[in-house]
Parts: sequence; structure tokens; C-alpha cells
Amino acid sequence: MINLKKNIELYLPLLISIIIGSLCYFFDYIIKENMNFITIIILIFIFSYYLQQRLIFPVFNIKTTTMDCIGNSITIVIHTFVIWTILLNIF
Repeated sequence: MINLKKNIELYLPLLISIIIGSLCYFFDYIIKENMNFITIIILIFIFSYYLQQRLIFPVFNIKTTTMDCIGNSITIVIHTFVIWTILLNIF
């Protein structure tokens, strides 16, 4: 039997990072002109932590600790920059 809660915890960071990486690609000129690299990392980290801890996991009634969400947020930041770099090299 497929455990839906475990799959949501596993694939949600990847989905969020694909969305954020694509947005960073489409707004690349604005991001380069107005923000530095550390600001982008901090904003992605805070946004992904809030999105998981306050919006998505309570909807699916998934109990997580703060360390789980911090680990997922770090994964999201890393995958976001990977997706962003791949999109910049392809197009």
C-alpha cells in the first residue's frame, strides 16, 4: 500500500524547488539587478519553511518536527539552484 503522507514529505521539496527554480529563471533579470545571492538564499529558505510548516503539512495532517522542515528547506534551496542553473544553460 502506498503511504501518501510519506510520499508528500518526499516529493514536496522537489516540486517546490522546481516551481521556485522556474520562477527564478523567468525573473532572472530582475533578480540579478536588485538582489544579491545571500538575499535570494534567505528568501527561498524562509518561504519554503513557511510553506511547508504552516500551509501544506497541516492540510494533510502530517506531524513533523522543526528539524524535518529545516532539512527540507535546505534541500529546496539546493534543488532550486540546480533547476535554475539547468534552465539557464538550456535556454
